[in-house]
Amino acid sequence: MKVKIKDSLSEAIATRGKYLGVMIPSTWATADITFQVSNDGGHFLDLYDASGAEISYTPDAGYASSLASIQDAIYPFQYVRFRSGTSAAPVVQGLEKARKVFDFGDDKTLTFESGIVGSLYDDISVVFAVNDSDALAVSATGTIITIKLATETASNNADSAIQTEVQALTITGYDVTGMTVKGSDEYNSAPPVQVTAVTVIDFIQAGESPTSLGILTLTAGAKGAKGDFLNHISWGINTTDELSITYSTEYDAISIDLANETPSKNAATAIETALRAVTGTTFGAFLTSATVTGDATYNALPPVAPDSFGSLTAGHVDGADIPIPETANLLGGVDLEIDVAMRA
Repeated sequence: MKVKIKDSLSEAIATRGKYLGVMIPSTWATADITFQVSNDGGHFLDLYDASGAEISYTPDAGYASSLASIQDAIYPFQYVRFRSGTSAAPVVQGLEKARKVFDFGDDKTLTFESGIVGSLYDDISVVFAVNDSDALAVSATGTIITIKLATETASNNADSAIQTEVQALTITGYDVTGMTVKGSDEYNSAPPVQVTAVTVIDFIQAGESPTSLGILTLTAGAKGAKGDFLNHISWGINTTDELSITYSTEYDAISIDLANETPSKNAATAIETALRAVTGTTFGAFLTSATVTGDATYNALPPVAPDSFGSLTAGHVDGADIPIPETANLLGGVDLEIDVAMRA
C-alpha cells in the first residue's frame, strides 16, 4: 500500500500482518526511519526497545527492504506510523514546495513559496491589508499570515522586507524560516502604496492673450482614491460678495463659488477653512484635513471675477488605494510516498 509522509511523519496504517517490508523511492532524503505506534489510532507513542533505545532502521533510497528485525516490535500494536528521522531530529520528506502568486494588478505580483517540500504548507494562508501607519506589519494567528502594508513608503513594502518579517514568525508545527517572498519586476520597481490626490486649478482672465490670475493647489487630507473628489469640485462666481462652499448629497460633490468683489474673501486660507468646515459629506478626513495653497500670483491678489477655471495636468495626482489580493492558501505541495507491504 502507498503511504504518504507529510512533513516527516506518515499517515497511520493498521498492522494487519506480522511480516513487514517497505519500498523506498529514489527521491528519499537521507534519513533513518523510526516508528510511532497506537492501539486506538488516535494516541501515538514513539517506539522503543526494552533497553530504552528508539527502534530504527537505515533505508537505502530506491530499494526494497524487509523489516524482519523490527516487525516483532511493531506487530503487538494496532496501528503504526513511519517517521523520517528520529523523534529528536525528524527529517522532512517531500517532492514539491507549496506556493502562491498574489496579484496586485498592473503585473505587480508577489510569489510566496514554502521553504520546505510537502503538502503540510498548503495549510498556510496569506491575508493582505493596509496598515494604519506607514509601517509594514506582519503577524501570524494559527496558520494565517497577515501582512499589513505600509501606506506611503514603497520600500517598506519591498518583497525582501516582507520576506524578512515572514521568516521571523513563529507558527507552531511549521518552519517558515526558509519561506521566500519574491516580487515580479513590476512589483519591485514600484511596490504598491497609497497615493494622495492633488488637483491644480488655474484661474484665467480671457482676452486676446489669456492671462493666468493665479493657481490654487488642493491636496486631499488623506491618502487613497477617495481623495479624487477634489477633481470633481465645480467652480463658479457667487452672485454676492461672499465665498460659498456647498455639498450636494445628490451628486456627492462640492461646489465653490468665489466672492464677486473682495479678493481677501477668496484667499487660499479662506477657501481651505471653509472647505474643511463643510459637513454631511462622505469624504471624512480626505476633506476635513485637506489643504489649499496659492502660488505667488494668486496670493498677491486672489481673483474675484475670472472668466474660466482650468484644471492643470502639471502637479495633478490621482489618488490611489493599494489593491488588495484575495486571501488564499499556498498550494501545490507534494508529499513523498513509501510503499508498505504487510503479510500475515
